[in-house]
Amino acid sequence: NIRALAPGGHMISIGLMGGRSGELGLGLVLEKMLVLKGSKLRVRSTAEKAQLTACFRSELLPRFESGELHPTIDRVYPIEAAEEAHRRMAENLNLGKIVLKVAD
Repeated sequence: NIRALAPGGHMISIGLMGGRSGELGLGLVLEKMLVLKGSKLRVRSTAEKAQLTACFRSELLPRFESGELHPTIDRVYPIEAAEEAHRRMAENLNLGKIVLKVAD
């Protein structure tokens, strides 16, 4: 992710999926003058979560609806293949969201 950022880029990580530790090459962060930010939602109060939801609804949801923003979809599986989809996620093979299709 660090290598993919443009100079002066920002990366925001919300929560962790692969444990609490890892390696980070700070030389590249400094060279590219990057901004890294981390957060967790679980520890936030109900009021903070409601405020974040309202902000998402008013500022970002319209941009998704217009097509300006779009989620990165890794794969779409039929609901019958949920076990295979879960295995892909558990093995950390996905780059983006895994979608289970329930109906046409």
